[in-house]
Amino acid sequence: MRKIFLNFCVVTNISLMLINISYSQNPPCWIQQNSGTNTTLNEIYFINKNTGWVVGGLESNGTNGVITKTTNGGNNWITQFTGNNNFQKVFFINQNTGFVAGGYIIPPFISNRIVLKTTNGGGNWVVLLNDSQSPLPLASIYFVDSLLGWIGSDENFGILKTTNGGQNFINMNISYSSYDIQFTDSTTGYFGGLTTLCKTTNRGNNWNLIYTDPTRNIRKLFFINSLKGYAVGHNTVLKTYNGGLNWTLLDGGDYLERLSIHFVDSSYGAIILYDNYPTDWSALDLTTNAGINWTRQTGWPNALMSVFFINKDTGWVCGMNGLILKTITGGITSVNNIKSKLPDNFALFQNYPNPFNPVTKIKFDIKKSVVSSQYSVVSLKVYDITGREINTLVNEQLQPGTYEVTFDGSNLPSGIYFYKLNAGNYSETKKLILMK
Repeated sequence: MRKIFLNFCVVTNISLMLINISYSQNPPCWIQQNSGTNTTLNEIYFINKNTGWVVGGLESNGTNGVITKTTNGGNNWITQFTGNNNFQKVFFINQNTGFVAGGYIIPPFISNRIVLKTTNGGGNWVVLLNDSQSPLPLASIYFVDSLLGWIGSDENFGILKTTNGGQNFINMNISYSSYDIQFTDSTTGYFGGLTTLCKTTNRGNNWNLIYTDPTRNIRKLFFINSLKGYAVGHNTVLKTYNGGLNWTLLDGGDYLERLSIHFVDSSYGAIILYDNYPTDWSALDLTTNAGINWTRQTGWPNALMSVFFINKDTGWVCGMNGLILKTITGGITSVNNIKSKLPDNFALFQNYPNPFNPVTKIKFDIKKSVVSSQYSVVSLKVYDITGREINTLVNEQLQPGTYEVTFDGSNLPSGIYFYKLNAGNYSETKKLILMK
C-alpha cells in the first residue's frame, strides 16, 4: 500500500490531505446486488436500512429511464416506472412521498425537463412537470416538507420553487446554475453550480453569492448541520465550518470530477470520483475523520455515479450498466486483528455459525516470521459451487496475527459455498452453507 501526500493552496489557509490508496480487482466489503437493469443509475436514496430507490437513464436520447425500489436493503429491486427520460435525481420526504427529476438532451437543440411525484411509496407516479421546450434538464431537487421544495437546472436557468407540493412551480429568476440544492432547515439553504455557491436565509426568496471560482464546478453538497458542510465537484472538495462564510479546499489539483458525497455524522463520509478519459474510471474516497485523511478504493466493475450511507456500517453505491453494490462494514475492510499473540503457522478456520443466515464470521491466522512486523499479501474470497467468485472479503497486506472477517450472504440464494485463503505460499479452502 502506498501513501500519497498532497499539498494545496486553499481558500483560507494551506490544507494537507493524506490519501491511502487501496488497489483490488473487486473492492472488498462491497456486495453486488441485482438491479434488474443495465441502464446507467444516476442516484440512489434510502430512507432507512431496508427501503430505498435508485433512478437512471441514458444521457443522449432519454430512453430506458427507470425508477426502481427495494424494501429489503437491496436484496431485491422492483422496477416501478420506466419512460423516455434520463432520471437524474430522487428525493423522499418519508416512505410514501417522494419526487424524481430529470430530462434528456438530444444534441444540438432538443431537450426536456420532467418532475414526477409519488404519495404511495412509488406505487404510482404522477407527472408534475413535463416541459419539452426546456433549454436543459433538471439537475437537483430538495424538499423540506411535503409542500415546500426547490428544483434546479443545469447551466444558467435558475431554480423553480413550489409551496404546494409541486402543483405549481415558481421560477425564481436566478442567473446561476444549480447542480445541487440542500437546506439545513426550512429557511436556510444552499445551492452549488457552475463556478458558484449561493445561500438563502429566507426560504429561498432571495439567494446570495457566497463563493465563486472560475476553475471549479460544484456538483454536490452535503451539510451535516447548520454550520458544517461540504461542496464537491470538478477538481474540488470544499469544507465550511461557519455556514458558508469561509470555505477551505481539502482536495483538488487532479482534475477529477466528484459526483457524489454523503456523510453519516461529523466524521464519517464518502465521495465518488470519476474520470472519462481514456475510459470510464471511478474511485470511492472514505474518511473517518471529517476529511483530514481519505482511503481510496478503486477497481470497481463499472463507473460509479452516487453513494448513500444510512449509518456508519450500511451504505450503497450505484453506477453504469445497472451497477448497485452494498456494504455492511462501512466500506472499509472488515478484517479485525482479534489476538495479541502471533501465530506460529498459517491457518484457516471453519466459519461460525455454519450453516448461517445470512451473516457468518471467518477467522484465519497469519504466521509470524523472522521479522515479526513483516506484512503478507492476503486474499480471502468466496466462491459458489461452480467455482465462480462471489465476493472478495480481504485483499491487502496484513501483519502477522489472528484475524476475523464478516461475510454477509443476504443477496445470495441458499446453498453450498466455498471460501479460500491465500497468503504467501499458503492456500486453503473450506466449505460454508447458507440456509435461509
